[in-house]
Amino acid sequence: MPLLDADAKPYSELVANGRAYKVPRFQRDYSWESEYWEDLWRDIEVLIEDPAKLHYMGAIVVQSSDGRNFELIDGQQRFATLSLLALAVIERLKLLVEAGVEPRENSERIEILRRAFLGDKDASSLTYNSKLSLNRNDDDFYQHRLLQLDLPPTPARLPVSNKKLLDALEYFRKRLSDVKFSHDGPELAKFLMETIGRRLIFIVIVVEDELNAYTLFETLNARGVGLSPSDLIKNYLYGQVAASQTDLKRLDRKWLELINRTRADRFPEFLRHYLNCYEKRVRRESLFRITRQRAIGAAGAFSFVSDLERYAELFAALPDPNHEFWREDSEQRRAVQALSYFGVTQVYPVLFAAYRRFISAEFTRVLRLAAVISFRYNIVSQLSTSELEAYYNDAAIGILKGEIQSPRELFEAVRPLYVADEKFKNDFAYLSIPAVGRRKKLVRYIAFELESAAQGRRIDPDTDNGTLEHILPESPSDEWLVAFEPDQADQEIHRIGNITLLEPSLNRACANRTFPEKKEIYSQSTYLLTQDVAQFEKW
Repeated sequence: MPLLDADAKPYSELVANGRAYKVPRFQRDYSWESEYWEDLWRDIEVLIEDPAKLHYMGAIVVQSSDGRNFELIDGQQRFATLSLLALAVIERLKLLVEAGVEPRENSERIEILRRAFLGDKDASSLTYNSKLSLNRNDDDFYQHRLLQLDLPPTPARLPVSNKKLLDALEYFRKRLSDVKFSHDGPELAKFLMETIGRRLIFIVIVVEDELNAYTLFETLNARGVGLSPSDLIKNYLYGQVAASQTDLKRLDRKWLELINRTRADRFPEFLRHYLNCYEKRVRRESLFRITRQRAIGAAGAFSFVSDLERYAELFAALPDPNHEFWREDSEQRRAVQALSYFGVTQVYPVLFAAYRRFISAEFTRVLRLAAVISFRYNIVSQLSTSELEAYYNDAAIGILKGEIQSPRELFEAVRPLYVADEKFKNDFAYLSIPAVGRRKKLVRYIAFELESAAQGRRIDPDTDNGTLEHILPESPSDEWLVAFEPDQADQEIHRIGNITLLEPSLNRACANRTFPEKKEIYSQSTYLLTQDVAQFEKW
């Protein structure tokens, strides 16, 4: 059985012959803003200037059992936007009718274009059955306000996504008022039928079920197409409780709280860490399959989401040492601060499991252990992260099964990840990290940890105003370069051993002075390691 069918079709063919597209009820709201409308309009302007050109709108992903009614799994932002552009053209023609410009002909054009791009009129209600239905938050406004051109008198009070839909319509109104054929009914109709309808091309991917859709999402994401697997998992979970409106509303509240804590764009990462507490070697492409196995029926869906909630706040807090989650424990905050500088996330399943099973003091020890191992393994020795993830996966499962009952037992389970002292010292001696961008915080952290050890007290890099001083300057003068072999200076500048801490005013005084001149400035510093550098005879 094939996974999917795919074909390239013009926009007008996609919405022809009674085809209708429905955005899943709990899919994301309309979110496009001006930058997306402007990009689309620039592409359309190219088509206006060159009638021979086509423009590819990318892939849409749909699910259908009859070939006429489609669940629009991915593509709703583009479809909604194009329908608003079509509506703006129709409104332009309506203005011509009201102004007495070919009223009979333009009225007929309006009906033809409405049937072609927006929907057919219902014989009893005389309202349009739309070719596109949006999600629960946007569809009522789209059907009963926008498609009827019955716009609200106070748009400022609209929900955010409704306001964006209205703003999109207003944007295309303005663009159409500027085109050279804005007062020409036949040309306006030709613009919508030909330029928009036949020269905007989509790749249409039809999948057979949700599982195939998820597999496709992962494939497309790997190729740089930004889709939302979170939405597909959410729709599956909601489907498990859809028989009860009470359950549906309850699960919806829980889901929204969960997504607000973890963020929709990070939810797949969160879900993978969570599942790696229970399953062996979970990969992104397995998330939907495992979710279906663990969340069966209404009770299973609620149990699954409730268990996710246990870890959501911890996940949100782990990258942020200033999160209120760490407010009561400075030791935990310090360890999390280090992990945030290291950017190591493979340890998250262990932290989830330890948080669930260990008391607070033991969890603090696990955080410190994670920071120490991460610094030695990831930052200094820069060893394979695949092996790291495998050990942490096994350890997390061991903690939740009760096979690992203390931080000491955890250390024994992951001991191979603890880089031996001799290798660590050798690797650290040659460690080189450019202090630019996000890595600058990491270099500051290392410099302050060394200084804290020298002074025997904690110095916080986030609050201390000390700056990083490159002893061999980043832009060395000729006087510096004579002491080095060709290209040697470039290799030494970013070595950790070439960096020390210095007060801002003293750092400005150093600039790229010679080493003897810098030594006199270093001797004025309050940082002990910088004072030690002043005792060296040469670099």
